[in-house]
Amino acid sequence: MQMTTFVIRTGLKAKSNCSGRFRRIGMIRFGIGIATVMLASGTALAVSDLASGTVQVMQKSRSFQPGAIELQQNQVLQIMNDDGQLMYHAYVDARDFKFDSGEQAPGTTVNIQFPTAGIYVVLCGIHPKMRLNVAVR
Repeated sequence: MQMTTFVIRTGLKAKSNCSGRFRRIGMIRFGIGIATVMLASGTALAVSDLASGTVQVMQKSRSFQPGAIELQQNQVLQIMNDDGQLMYHAYVDARDFKFDSGEQAPGTTVNIQFPTAGIYVVLCGIHPKMRLNVAVR
């Protein structure tokens, strides 16, 4: 059985007097509760899969959701077109790094791995107001 851990940055810390398996279950429930509350309030979350080193961002309603993320070096940014009808075209045009996804049909994903630490901007060639700020640490 493969277990995948998802990290949600909330700025909140949970404390527990339990140990072992029960503490982990409590933390998982706590994390899911926060995710539910944030999603219900309309806050977009980037999902991080620690096992694969991938952070996923959605393209929907002519925007990146969320609009800013932080990655560690060697993590992969996966951008998914989660819009039922719109095409997207993600690209990066930094001085030290270039990336161009080409046209992205609904339901498709592209992966970007940034070569060095720094601040990058991912834009959309079709929807010029779309912007994703990426900080690589």
